[in-house]
Amino acid sequence: MSQDRSPLTIGTLLVLLLAFLSVFGGTFGTVQWPFSGLRPDAEIAFSQRLVSALWEGQEDKLAEAFRPELRKDVHDHFGAMTALLPSGQPKQTDVFSWAIHRQDGSTYYTFGFEYAYEHAWLVASVSLQREPGGPLQLTGLHLTPQVEPLEVQNRFAWSGKPATQWALLAIWVAELGLVLFAMISCLCAEGLRRKWVCLLIALFGIGRFTLDWHTGAYSIQLLYLGLPTLGALKAGQGSPWCFQLSLPVGAVFLLVMLHQSKSSRARQQVPSSESPPHVDAPHPAEKS
Repeated sequence: MSQDRSPLTIGTLLVLLLAFLSVFGGTFGTVQWPFSGLRPDAEIAFSQRLVSALWEGQEDKLAEAFRPELRKDVHDHFGAMTALLPSGQPKQTDVFSWAIHRQDGSTYYTFGFEYAYEHAWLVASVSLQREPGGPLQLTGLHLTPQVEPLEVQNRFAWSGKPATQWALLAIWVAELGLVLFAMISCLCAEGLRRKWVCLLIALFGIGRFTLDWHTGAYSIQLLYLGLPTLGALKAGQGSPWCFQLSLPVGAVFLLVMLHQSKSSRARQQVPSSESPPHVDAPHPAEKS
């Protein structure tokens, strides 16, 4: 078997970069590279224009954007929504989260905006729907006044967390160590071809557990197959940190495979004890 002692291939380097971005990528909702092409800028601008209609008192414009069955609610609650607006115009607007999902041919968008005023902050949640071949329609608009920026509220903090969260974080760190050990073992293995494929296997997981570090809320997704097997990310700049982990079946499988391969090579290098003893032929000078 030929040994692979060549430098890291392009495929291996790309997988290592993918692993780093997947596990430590951070803010998938606001990151500019390499996911900026996935950001729905047109829908975001449409949502911001609708929120601006509140400051401008354009009740009819806002009502027309809603689905027909929801327009009556706008006329009933327009005054209550405008009462939540701080005085003056916002100094800064940030998109701290966005999400897209498709169901039965329709596309659904959810955006979170944070508006910063002189001494106040406001969070606006906008929900849109686009039916096949139809225009964008507003399905929900909610305003929530804030006493401090979301980035301050949801900053990562060590204190005040229950023992269960610390236990889950310890499991996350242990799994990270297991995956890194499997990947390093793969890179150091001799005679292993297509190491980039083995690195992808190390990132594969089954199931998904997500922990919101700020609130302690968690979710479990049993029917999940994919990579990476774990990650630490934020949905946006003002969103809390979430830790995700899966059953690291890929890393365990890779370590078992590498151990069996190493044991097989070791057995091949040890001479068999059942082979007949070697007897040297007598030298011609020693013959009588």
